Amino acid sequence: MKRIVTGVVLAAGVMLLTGFAGSSPQELLGMAEYFSGTNEPARAQHYFDRAIAAAPRSPEGYRRRAFFYLNQHRDREALADLTSAIGYAPNAADLYVSRGMLYEQMHDYPRAYTDYVTGCGLGEKGACAFAEELQRQYRLPPAPGGNR
Repeated sequence: MKRIVTGVVLAAGVMLLTGFAGSSPQELLGMAEYFSGTNEPARAQHYFDRAIAAAPRSPEGYRRRAFFYLNQHRDREALADLTSAIGYAPNAADLYVSRGMLYEQMHDYPRAYTDYVTGCGLGEKGACAFAEELQRQYRLPPAPGGNR
């Protein structure tokens, strides 16, 4: 395991020194993740943007950039990326739960509730509990079809 980690770090270092980063979305996302763990958010942003440009219909780039934005306290941008990711993966329950959590953090409880109910309907059991708690706490009307 240590050799693999060392190899990945060395490969990333070579790419940084030579200015080369492969053009596949996965390689670009790898570079973005690397820089998001450093004090270079602009470089991370650059690689996230390139990864999304290389695969604009893939939800993964939007998902990962959304979490980068959340770590940067850029909630509106994170919300936009989670919404884009949902557009390309409408059956991904975890995306609805993540967006619901962000809506809840932003005090938009009706939208959080809707996303939790959707995530619940897609099989994410934790989302069901989140929806029920919001409904109870904020006296929201029941979702059409219930929380399942």
